[in-house]
Amino acid sequence: MLVAKNNPANLKMLEEIKQFFGVGRVKIEKDSKVVRYWVTGLRDCLIIREHFIAYPLMTYKLVHFLL
Repeated sequence: MLVAKNNPANLKMLEEIKQFFGVGRVKIEKDSKVVRYWVTGLRDCLIIREHFIAYPLMTYKLVHFLL
């Protein structure tokens, strides 16, 4: 899940991530003033996993991904 402050730029960014992967949902949480992108289901999660296998992270987050 990705969470960001609800503003037009962040909403556009999360919508573009959703469009890029072709999976997931974007929801505006009006009460908490955030926008969320999340993916559920094994098939959808594997799509994102395969992307990060093909294009590995180049920061310390790679260690977390590999774990």
